[in-house]
Parts: sequence; structure tokens; C-alpha cells
Amino acid sequence: MTLRKLMPLLALFAGLLATAGAAWHLERSYAARERERFARGAIQAGAAITQELRACLAMLDATTGLFIASEFVSDVEFRRFVDQLNLSGQYPGVATISYVEWRAGRQAAGLRRWDNAIDPEALLLTYTEPAGPMDDPLEIDAVRIALARAIDRGIPASVPMPQLRQGGHKAPDLCLIVPLYDGARTPPTEAERRATIRGFILARLRCEAFFEAALADVEAPPEFSLWDASDRPRGRRIHQSPGFRNADTAGLSRLETLEPGGLLWKANFQPGEAFFRANAGNVTGIVVGSGLIITGLLFWLARSQTLAADRAEADAAALRASQSDLAESEARKSAILESALDAIITMDHHGRVIEWNATAERMFGRTRHEAVGAALAELIIVEPQREACRAAVRRYAESVASGAPVGRRFETEALRADGSSFPVEVSISRIGVHRPPRFTGFIRDITERARADRQRRLMTRELDHRVKNNLFAVMAILTESARRTDSVPALVESVSGRLHALARLHELLANHAWESADLRDLLNVTLAPYREGAGRDADGAPERVELDGPSVILPARVASTLCIALHELATNAAKYGSLSNGQGRVRVAWRTERGERGAERLILTWRESGGPPVAAPGRRGFGSELIEGGVRYETGGECRIRFEPGGVVCDIEAPLIGAARHEPNESSDRAREDAQLGAGPAGHVRDGA
Repeated sequence: MTLRKLMPLLALFAGLLATAGAAWHLERSYAARERERFARGAIQAGAAITQELRACLAMLDATTGLFIASEFVSDVEFRRFVDQLNLSGQYPGVATISYVEWRAGRQAAGLRRWDNAIDPEALLLTYTEPAGPMDDPLEIDAVRIALARAIDRGIPASVPMPQLRQGGHKAPDLCLIVPLYDGARTPPTEAERRATIRGFILARLRCEAFFEAALADVEAPPEFSLWDASDRPRGRRIHQSPGFRNADTAGLSRLETLEPGGLLWKANFQPGEAFFRANAGNVTGIVVGSGLIITGLLFWLARSQTLAADRAEADAAALRASQSDLAESEARKSAILESALDAIITMDHHGRVIEWNATAERMFGRTRHEAVGAALAELIIVEPQREACRAAVRRYAESVASGAPVGRRFETEALRADGSSFPVEVSISRIGVHRPPRFTGFIRDITERARADRQRRLMTRELDHRVKNNLFAVMAILTESARRTDSVPALVESVSGRLHALARLHELLANHAWESADLRDLLNVTLAPYREGAGRDADGAPERVELDGPSVILPARVASTLCIALHELATNAAKYGSLSNGQGRVRVAWRTERGERGAERLILTWRESGGPPVAAPGRRGFGSELIEGGVRYETGGECRIRFEPGGVVCDIEAPLIGAARHEPNESSDRAREDAQLGAGPAGHVRDGA
């Protein structure tokens, strides 16, 4: 066997050896990276749990401040304080906060069992919020032991306590304990702490929800087991995630010490399912597969070399078959011409049609039989350009260097059989194998592209117009607000609110191609800051902002004007009107009507009620003029602001068709600039900035 015959086998062996070595190296590197990634994740998870616990302890410290600041805290005050904490929103997993009072009259009974658990007679569970059915923590010995430990050490304590849930399932809870003393600071000695103890603040945590929220921002959160290391000698387990395994998982495990606010916890982290799902893309497998493919290619190349001599014997047969291949090539060319999306037309040096494909038939409405032999200029060129086409064909025939657009694309108008014209893109190539020369034209119908270009230019002019209008509006707002305010913070508040209203409107219009916006969407976006907790409030009363009306699509100009007007009305109501107290309401109602000429108009009423007494202002502010003048100028509608005893009422009428009174051109932009920069004195309806 010659060396040439052995080359494919040698290439195969070398490729397999290189692939195996690369896979081994990558596997080791990959394992090291995964250990490092898991360690980072465990550290991040420990930091996240620590941060969440510190936030809870800080909240409990704030609760102790409530009792330190007052000799007596009523249940109403305690409930209001807990409601303000917003446990479900700011402290996920915190189920309740309790105040346990140290009963001074039972102090001696409590001290007799100080080394074990505090006598339950010495304690009184005074308040628990939010109220609800649950176990009394003082009935659990472990809790009373933790209370004693908190006093002995002068730091917070933690204790696990199973909570009976629906169906008899006992899910883990955790109780955080912060002692409360007579003074503002924790006494330094144990004796002083025992003598000045006033009570305890307890927070009951739903472990599953609490730790899930703590690890929400951790990528591929690990499974873990937590225990209180301060509970000697072997610690007390606090919580264990459902997926935690007592045995090591895939060789990855990490022990972290957590010290939030005086607590001493140990955490054992193991990789969870999300970590292994992230590892699903096996790079080693890809490398092995790629190596095998490359090895196969090398083997194939080597094998090809050994077959070169055999293929040489087939050359003669291939030569004999060349005529057949040429015929097949011609057939393929014909198929391509017939299936091309562009019209392909071949003509001679006199401009007469030689070839006319199927697309040309469809594009120009003439069959191949009608076109072949006819002058191209008479078939598809519009009358004003026919002589130029004939001259160009003569120049093509004489010399390609004459400057004629051979090999370049140009746009022109073409003619259909029915006499209609349409825009086309043309490129002409010279076929050099023929004498005299022939030319092939590639013609593409660009009607849709031309229409898109016109639409783009129109939208560009419209965008330019809108940007100018917005700039003029901003200039007017800045100028009038600066003239009407006497401090920088007031100016910032006045200007930023109006600019934010414009920004919200722009986002809404951008979602509808800058053409229109739904009125209800506009109201929801503009009044969102005043509709939190929509539905019913905490006392069961109806929502403070009521919207009542059908679906109405606003033109962009009307939407812009209403957004500014509604923002001004809402800001005024929040500062001086019905939204400035806890009882006021705002009702926005609208409908559409047909005018005398059949044009559809929007009728919108803003009505305030339940607010402070209303009186007409001594002077008209910029807000009033911005609302009324904007509606009249921008939409051609009407706006009336009334100061009724029950609250401010604003009636707006605006056309829904043809609201734009000017086309986007230079003169209308100049008129808008003069109108806006010449606005009256600035201010809200009640003289606000």
C-alpha cells in the first residue's frame, strides 16, 4: 500500500486525536468557570438575603421608635403606622407586625424563669397588624426563649415557628424579634436591660415569599439551607428551600456567614434547577461535533487526492457530454428569464425587440408575439422621451464609452398597452459576444417604492412641522412660567409637569404612527398619577377619578391640545381643587355629536366636586389661557372654564375631522410661533405657576 493510499487514514487519526485533546481541555476549563459562576451566585444570594433582612430589621427599629416617642400608642395609631409601612408592597413576605408588652406587674414571675423561657404571664400580646386568624406566638416556648435571648444579648433574635395553613400543611414561618426599652438606646448591661425592658416588636415572615422576593434579582438563584448559628451549641435551622438536597450536588456547594443587624446566620448554598438549565448549552459537545466534522472534511480531502487519477479517466466522457450540458444550460437560462421578477428585454443595435420575457408581458400588457420585432421606443417609452431613447440606442451601438448609461441604473416613466404610465427603474447591459452588439434591459416596476418615497417625504415634512410646534410650545411654557414664578423650584415644578405631559402624549402618538390617539388612553396616561388604587379606596369609597364616555379616536392635533389641557386641570385640582384633600372627586365625561354640517364634534366636561370652596381667581393665569387658547387655536373648538361653588367645571368642544387648521409649512409655523410666544400672563387656573 503506497503512502498516498494511507493519507486518508492518517488524516482521520490526527483529527480524532486533536478533537479529543481539545474536548478534554475545554471540559476542565468549563468546570472551573462553572465553579466560579456558582460561587458568585452564592455570594450574590447571601448578600441579597442579608440586605432584605436588614431592611426588615430597620423597619422594626422604626416601629420601636413609635413607642419610644409616646408613652401610650393606641391601636388606631399602631394600625395607621403599619398601613403606612405598606408591608405587601415594600416588605414582601412580612405577614404581621406585633407589639408584645412586658407586664410590669408580672415582672418577678418572668424573672424566675429567665434562663429558660419567659413566663407567659409576664407578657401580653397587645397589637397585631394586619389582624387575622393565626397562632399566638407567646404560646410557643421557642418564641419566649428567643425573647429572653434578645434581652440577654441586647440584639435582635430570630426563631422559626411553623404556621398552620389551609389543609393542615405546616409551612415554615420565621419570627424576628427586636426588644424595646424605656430609653432611646439599648442599655449596655444585661441587668439594665432586664430592669428597663418595656416590650418587644415581632415580625412574622412567610419564609417562602420572603426569600423568593429577596432572590428575585439573583440570576439562577441557588437552593439553600439557613440556620441560626447564635443558637449554641449546634444552631437552629431557620429555613430550607424545597429543592435543597442534603447531599452535595454536582460537586458544588458553598457555606456563607450572614450577619444582618446583629443576627448570626449560616447559609449552605447548592445549585438549583435554573443553574443547570443555564448550563444546557454544552460547549464541549459543540466542539466535539465541530471537530468530527472537520476531521471528516480532512478525510474527505485526502480521499479526494487519491481519487484524482480516477477522475482524470472520466474527463473524456465529460467532454463528450459537454454538448448536452450546454443545451441544459440554455434551458436553465430560459427558465430563469421566464421566472424573473423583473422585465428582461433584449434588443438589437437598431432598438428592435429580440427577447421579451413573461414578466414583460404582465408589466406592459403586450404578448411576446406582439413585442418581438417592434421598436422598443414605440412599445414602452412615453412620447416625450422616445427620441432620446432612439439616440441612446445609436450611441450604445457606436461606443460604450460615449457616456450612455450602460451598466448603470436610472429611473424613468414607462408606458403600458392601455396608455397608462408608471415609474420604472432601468439598467442596460451590452452583450459583447454578438456583432453587431445587442443590449439587454432589466426593467423593474417601482410604483410602490415611488409611493413610499412620497409618503416618507410627506411624513418628514409633517415631523418637521410637529417638532417646530413642540419647540414653540416649550418656548412659550418656559417664557411664561419664568415670568410668573419667583423661585427656581416653582419654575422647575411648573415646567417639568407640562413637559412630562408632552412626553407622555408623544409616546402615545408614536404607538399610533403619529396619526391619532384614543381619548380614553390619553385620559388614563394623563391622570395615572391621580388614579392609583383605582376601583375603591381604603374606606370602600369609589375611585377619585371617574371616566365616562365611548371610545373616541382623536386626530393628533386634538390629542396634543387635550393632553396639555387635561394636565393643567389635573395639576390645578391636585394643588387647589378636589384632588387636594381626601374626599374630592373628579368626573370626566364625554360624547360626540354631529354639527349642522354633519361634522363630528367632541363634547367633553371636566367636573370637580367635594374639594375646598371655589372662588374665581383675581387674575387669569397662564394655565387658563393655555387651555382655552390652545383649544381655540389648535382645534378650532371652544373651551369654557367655570368656577362653580361645588368645584371647577371645564367644557371643551372640538371637531374630530379637519381639526388641523394649517398645513405643515413655514408660514403656519411662523404664525404658531407668534401666537404661542405672545400668550398672556402665565399661571394655573388659580394663579399657580
